[in-house]
Amino acid sequence: MPGAEGANMDKPVIFLCDHQPEGRQQAEQELTRRYADDYEIVSEATPAAALERLAALGAADREVSIVLCSQYPPGMSGTDFLGRVHDVLPEAKRALLIDLGDISCAGTLLEALTFHQADDYITRPFSSPDETFYRAVTDLLEEWSQTHREQFQFVRVVGEQSAPRSFEVRDFLHRGGIPGVFHDVRSSEGQGLLRAVGQTGGPLPVCVLYNATILVNPTDIELGEAIGVNTHPEDRLYDLAIVGAGPAGLSAAVYAASEGLQTVVVERETPGGQAGTSSLVRNYLGFPRGISGGQLMRQAYRQAWLFQAQFVFGRDAAGLRAEGPLRVVTLNNGEEIRSRAVLLAVGVAYRKLGIPRVDALAGAGVYHSTAVSEAQAMVGKEVYVVGAGNSAGQAAMHLARFAHRVHMVARSGSMAASMSDYLVQEIAATRNITVHLHTEVTDALGDHVLEGLVLRDRLTGETRQEAAAALFILIGGDPYTYWLPPEVLRDPQGYVLSGDALAKNGWRPEDWPLERAPLPLETSLPGVFVAGDAHHASPKRIASAVGDGSAAVRYVHEYLATV
Repeated sequence: MPGAEGANMDKPVIFLCDHQPEGRQQAEQELTRRYADDYEIVSEATPAAALERLAALGAADREVSIVLCSQYPPGMSGTDFLGRVHDVLPEAKRALLIDLGDISCAGTLLEALTFHQADDYITRPFSSPDETFYRAVTDLLEEWSQTHREQFQFVRVVGEQSAPRSFEVRDFLHRGGIPGVFHDVRSSEGQGLLRAVGQTGGPLPVCVLYNATILVNPTDIELGEAIGVNTHPEDRLYDLAIVGAGPAGLSAAVYAASEGLQTVVVERETPGGQAGTSSLVRNYLGFPRGISGGQLMRQAYRQAWLFQAQFVFGRDAAGLRAEGPLRVVTLNNGEEIRSRAVLLAVGVAYRKLGIPRVDALAGAGVYHSTAVSEAQAMVGKEVYVVGAGNSAGQAAMHLARFAHRVHMVARSGSMAASMSDYLVQEIAATRNITVHLHTEVTDALGDHVLEGLVLRDRLTGETRQEAAAALFILIGGDPYTYWLPPEVLRDPQGYVLSGDALAKNGWRPEDWPLERAPLPLETSLPGVFVAGDAHHASPKRIASAVGDGSAAVRYVHEYLATV
């Protein structure tokens, strides 16, 4: 039917390569049943024929959304085939088809996912309809559609691509999971939008909301309030006030609110903390494919919100004091939160290099985080990542999907001591990542936007200049505890002491007003607890922060039962 064929030419392709006739027929039938209205289903029996067909589709500018391949086709392994597919169609999602109950392939699948030969593995359909099969395929289609389908845009932003404030707005929207699109002021789309809203020639950035609200160079507070974010606490007494909405704070909020405690969470930015900036978390329990830190944290936020924990965003905690049995948190706008107990889940603040010209270009090519929102702007560019920990490794892997080359700069002679083994292997296997050991950044080039870097070899002392479109600095952080009163004891690095660690770090029992000893995770100020990365001796892992947060709620219950 010529008409049907012409209609299919406008549809993205779901491609199937399966050497088993019965398996291919079943999979093709299930794909057609569920997706044929919106996608063309194409299948081949061998990798050779499939590669030829895919090349033809690419030459015809056809969009290929997903490529599925059986694990052991003749002539070429499924992982090798999917690797070849990535070279031809780098934007297509790829998955291995495995047989139900086949446990012998775990090592192969782990290797395929680790070295990015595949995006997922999917169990062959074995019934009709097969909802498990559909769910796995739909997850891949959803990921693909994020960059290949027009999305509802809650906010449209026009600004200068390299301006620090434009970056801050993009990062705010991305980390908050708020659908938005950014147009450079020099683009035709940007100029057209500015004319349409009558804002040509004015200050930037300009934000246009879905309901026609126009914000000119808004603060984060103004932008947050315009999109419905709560930025003020209620005038009431809470059972628990949590400072920080990273993994520890969100975990505590879920457990506290679900167990009936009246809970409020104060967060100076958006939910997630540093964990929310991770492009891919591969070793978190329950997510074999991995999950982005932002997605994981947004799900935790929704879970806490569902249990009716209240949130106050865009406000810094500026003070903490005891008033009899109450604990009072003062915010940076002068408002106060009164509660019966407090949990400090404040995390850490990103550490800077301390180089004046580098620090001056923050947001204009220099980013003190993974800045996932900027990755797609790095297409074809030379990008540098400073750091040798997991955050740096995850950022490099994510940026390598877009940049021409990612350069990792590490002062040490090895990343193995500070980075998970799976990440070390991934980096070594990624062709467009170069690791520079025994190297440090000593200066930046560029007046208003980063143009290059000065690098120094720490072994020879030699320096060299290199062109650089962006520098991502991931060298750890310092605990965000400067605002705490002297009554909350900290170690020399600023991490909060609690429980048994108090006695080992200069705490005097005579300063403790209660008959019992401090509870685990309870600080030197009774009723004030700590969890997560700002906690003394914290292992700095998402899972440990989540565990801290949930455990803290148990001790909060114990404390509240005695006051």
